[in-house]
Amino acid sequence: MSSKQHHSIEAQTCTPFLEHYLSGTTNGGNLPPDLVASLGGLGKNCAWPRPIDDASFAHLVEKLIDMLVNYDRVFSNAYHNVKHSVTVFDRLDTVLAKTSYPAVVMQALQLAALAHDLAHPGATLRRDAIIKPALPELGNDVSNERVSGLLLDQFLALRGVDVQIRAMAFVLIQATTFGAAVEIHTDIERMLAIADIAPSGSFIEWVYESLAVERESPVEKRPSSLEEWIVRRLAFTNFIQTRLLSVGVEVGNRLPYRIYTTNLGEIRRVLFEVQQGVNPAMAKVLEAIVTPILSKHSPSVLGHTAEPTSAQIAQAVLKGLRLDEAE
Repeated sequence: MSSKQHHSIEAQTCTPFLEHYLSGTTNGGNLPPDLVASLGGLGKNCAWPRPIDDASFAHLVEKLIDMLVNYDRVFSNAYHNVKHSVTVFDRLDTVLAKTSYPAVVMQALQLAALAHDLAHPGATLRRDAIIKPALPELGNDVSNERVSGLLLDQFLALRGVDVQIRAMAFVLIQATTFGAAVEIHTDIERMLAIADIAPSGSFIEWVYESLAVERESPVEKRPSSLEEWIVRRLAFTNFIQTRLLSVGVEVGNRLPYRIYTTNLGEIRRVLFEVQQGVNPAMAKVLEAIVTPILSKHSPSVLGHTAEPTSAQIAQAVLKGLRLDEAE
């Protein structure tokens, strides 16, 4: 993306809401041009947006989940699916417990949580996708999260959601772009990132979740052995740990954060034990459940039998964005 396509939040004529909660973020530099134009059109004396009323917000969430389900029927991802989206939404609710953010901030966070992997093609890099990604006209160099943000913005714009809420949801989704050069500066971005990746279950539950991610990857991209899988998982959990430890005091002193970091520590402890040969029982368990997924004969996507056509993808998008369903 050229520098001409980068649009800073701070460059707009009036963004008091965004500037207050996202000041210093670099992710605002990737706002889509139509959002930039809409923000600029607010004028110099605009006010903070009003929160969406409860009934309308519940309806909005219901329609967004319908859209996620429609995409599930097309992409059939083993991990990046509606179940994961709802799980992140639930984790975020836990992380946000007892916070004092305004309702409009909570709504932007919740919308971003549900849509952060909207239309995910089942691969970290679009070029590695087994099936055709959504919005193919954008090419393969954009992140999945940018595509998800664009699709969510279309969805929200058609339903008349305030442009500042739309912009905030877009920027928040970019904070979940792991493995890319995306900076996280604000606590609300960190909380969404935590909700996306923090381990909330047992070690074995985490293993199966990790294997679901492997099932979405091309066989040639998967680890070649259990040993390599453990090395990669340790590297990724170290990355997660870095993200979790970057959270500010407001989040770090609260119970959900401590639970997630405790779970992460337990996962890393067991992985180290297996790697060092001091936990042979768990090594046998991992050999039994991990190695088959790494096999060249293992299907890449659970439940996926044929590549969807562009028409199928378009139908899924249009069904989620129909104006007559917004009422």
